Amino acid sequence: MEPDLWSSAAEALDEHEHALVMARLAGTIVGPGQTERLARGERDVVFLLPDRLVLVRPEPFWSGSYDRGQIVRIMLAAGHVQFDVTGGDSLEFWIDTDLSPAEPFVEQAQNWLAPRRSSAGGAIIGFGLAIIIAFLFILGPVDLMPSDDRLTVKSSCGDFLRAGVDEQVELLRRLFGQVGTPAEADKPMTLDASRRHCGEHNGATLDSLVTGK
Repeated sequence: MEPDLWSSAAEALDEHEHALVMARLAGTIVGPGQTERLARGERDVVFLLPDRLVLVRPEPFWSGSYDRGQIVRIMLAAGHVQFDVTGGDSLEFWIDTDLSPAEPFVEQAQNWLAPRRSSAGGAIIGFGLAIIIAFLFILGPVDLMPSDDRLTVKSSCGDFLRAGVDEQVELLRRLFGQVGTPAEADKPMTLDASRRHCGEHNGATLDSLVTGK
């Protein structure tokens, strides 16, 4: 990683926006044709600004952004963050936690998409947006099946890696099912990210797939 990653990425921002950055992430945009970049360790940046989300690829330089009103949902799990936007599109971003821990971004994203008070009547109104950062991230996941020998959120990452594919996917479905998105577990990228996380944190319990801890 180049030492000037952040300053290179900041060139995508207007000068007055540099002081407005609420949070940032380093990682890699995941999409068609991006696998080789991920394997080479190339890094991209996401900036969270008050009015928009900015995506930057420093080399070769490219940037794009979504207005705040275009972001429908932000979901964090298994080492990546997914941004769902209007029109049914979504973008996935692998997080390099050595460069940018996820927690500060999560906290700011919660506030960014949270309901606000109307100035007229003081009533709570929503932006029509939702954030699913597995409520497990804050409360801790609920162990749905503690009484049998199958994987649970309190099993170790080592147990997860030794289990068969079907059992791994079943555990992920239970985790994602708690936030209403069990289909996320069937995505190959989610399973790959979970295995990678467990390979790096062999002694951690499986709730770390959601909390990142």
